[in-house]
Amino acid sequence: MTLRWDVLIGVFVYLILLSIIVGVIVLRKGMGQSGESYLYGDKKLGPWLSGVAMGVACIGALHCAGYMESASTLGMVTLWFTVPTGILFVILGTLMAPIYRKMGYNTIPEIFSNLFDHKTRMVASLIGLLFCFNLLSLETQGGAIIVSAITGIDLRVCLYVFMFCAFIYLLISGMWQVAYLNIINTAILYIGIVIAFIIVTMKLPGGWSGVDAFYAGQGLSQTLSFWSSDINLLLGFAFAITIGQIFTNLTDQGMLQYILTAKDAVTARKASFIAILVNTPFGCFTIAFGLAAWAIPQFASHGPKTSGFVMLLTYLPTFVVILVLAGFLVAVLSTWARCTMGISQIIINDFYLLFSKAENKEKFIPILSRLLILIVGLGAIVPAYFLPHMMLQGVFTFSLGMSLFGMMVIGLFWKRNSTAAFITMLISIIGSFIWEYSNLAAIIGAPGWFGSTYLNLIIILVFGVGLTYVLPGTKGFFAKGEYVSA
Repeated sequence: MTLRWDVLIGVFVYLILLSIIVGVIVLRKGMGQSGESYLYGDKKLGPWLSGVAMGVACIGALHCAGYMESASTLGMVTLWFTVPTGILFVILGTLMAPIYRKMGYNTIPEIFSNLFDHKTRMVASLIGLLFCFNLLSLETQGGAIIVSAITGIDLRVCLYVFMFCAFIYLLISGMWQVAYLNIINTAILYIGIVIAFIIVTMKLPGGWSGVDAFYAGQGLSQTLSFWSSDINLLLGFAFAITIGQIFTNLTDQGMLQYILTAKDAVTARKASFIAILVNTPFGCFTIAFGLAAWAIPQFASHGPKTSGFVMLLTYLPTFVVILVLAGFLVAVLSTWARCTMGISQIIINDFYLLFSKAENKEKFIPILSRLLILIVGLGAIVPAYFLPHMMLQGVFTFSLGMSLFGMMVIGLFWKRNSTAAFITMLISIIGSFIWEYSNLAAIIGAPGWFGSTYLNLIIILVFGVGLTYVLPGTKGFFAKGEYVSA
């Protein structure tokens, strides 16, 4: 790809100037200065600010670069990644969001401390950090792919360019800066993507029927099927990503920070349904771009990671390219901010404030938050450097937090035993990494589709449900009457 100076200047001027202007305005209004304000938005986010910010924070690298890459390797089955997002926002809005917000805690691990005990809080913190960091590395790769498409610079070099943009997006005034930027950029994101879709439709050789004909002619008609006949693909990707996303996102600190910082329980409920409107439609556009690009040899020759971006750069006028790529980039940045803020919140709330004996330790929170964001942001470059397949790596990533939601539901609605919760979550996180990165699955002859998602389901049932049943414990949170519906 060749360097497009016009696109480069347009995208980066828009991104950097907007980030700085919004950050400074917010800071001058007195928001984002204290630790509570920087990390949690003073817990005053309204339904639209919270809902739109959360919805776009769940549109990230996997929805942009990941969808276009997977269109050529997995096909329409990739859209299964979108299905669980709508489901989990419904569950969040109807049930979990008001519960989380009414409890009044700052982090998910802190809720585990109240439901179970201190050691359970620690393992919940570990799982939350591992999930956020894994997702952060995928967002970093996705951001670098977009930057590479704009600049023509080597993809691995672009990891550092993207990181510079990400720091500006977040570091000035924290939660308030991200929330307002997400609101503004959602409009840019959808305006750009809709216009781009119309133009691409008009310029495709043979239109979308030509794309259909290409896959049919290659004997790849299944590529265009949402419900794949390949059982390994259906079980190993479609069902796995659905289960993993629903379980893990419902206890993900990064996503739920917009619920935990909402004004009240009613606001949290409304925000969840608003997020559906922002999030769910987006993936349909990017997977269409990926499928179209792979059907045209001049674009497919650039490989699955960048073919879709090359097509957009070729077909779209400069102004629309700037809108689309700026929109893609800020979508990735919104999820990048979700992850780094979630990590910062957990480390500060569940470690620093818990164990530090320093006087006036709260006054150091804004500085410490920024330092943590810098450290974990740079650290995420390391796994991103190896450029794993984004969507397939996403299946593993979204399996990591499944035991948290499993034990959350058990502790809220049935019975609480801290030993059962601790053992289940510890076995779950250790087992996930062993299963993913060792030859254990092959040694025991497990089918190819049986990944860490299904392993975690078994662990939750055997250890979570089994140990809770046989061990003594206290009644669930609801049974004790500690929660009153909002």
